[in-house]
Amino acid sequence: MENLKNDCHVLLVTFPGQGHINPSLQLAKRLVNLGVKVTFSTSLTAFHRISKLPNIEGLSFAPFSDGYDGKLKVSVGEVDSFYYSIVSHGSEFVTQLIESRAAEGHLSVVSFTRPLWDGLV
Repeated sequence: MENLKNDCHVLLVTFPGQGHINPSLQLAKRLVNLGVKVTFSTSLTAFHRISKLPNIEGLSFAPFSDGYDGKLKVSVGEVDSFYYSIVSHGSEFVTQLIESRAAEGHLSVVSFTRPLWDGLV
């Protein structure tokens, strides 16, 4: 178990919806309490709406552009456009993040909570 604590780094990518972010942040905190380093990633639009980011050693944040970057005013007709923007921007960012962290030897596990584009990465 000690090796797991020293060597494990989880990239936790979550869908940018309130019902997904809060439980994912709780999971991230639990993993950090076990000694696992966690990088939490969601879209900038969702990231800017998190009112109080936890400041915990071992927990870092890597938000990605969703094409709107906090300026989203979603109407019913724009939901599909926002989703496809998340898919294209998110999958590209996460792929680059995985490659760069893996090359540095800093990534052991990647976990997605509900992005339907995880197969693209």
